[in-house]
Amino acid sequence: MEDRERSLNLAKALRNIKIDFSGVKDEHLNREHEKLLIAGKIKAYRVIYKLTQEELAKKLDIPKLQIIRWESGKNMPNRWALKKLKEERII
Repeated sequence: MEDRERSLNLAKALRNIKIDFSGVKDEHLNREHEKLLIAGKIKAYRVIYKLTQEELAKKLDIPKLQIIRWESGKNMPNRWALKKLKEERII
């Protein structure tokens, strides 16, 4: 299987993952897991739709640096951004 096809299949699988963190007792761990899952889903979306970080940022009308921070797991999208990401079916 070609590397590109394998990456695309993995990205599609990641986009479909639904994880419930409600059972996690440690709020810090819960937040970190959510942050990493969101980061992966954003990256997977870009891979599937062949978008650069800059193109996705333009689509969402946000700075490219925000996409970089979300994908790296350094920041978590705020409520407005989460709503926008869900509306666009990115996460």
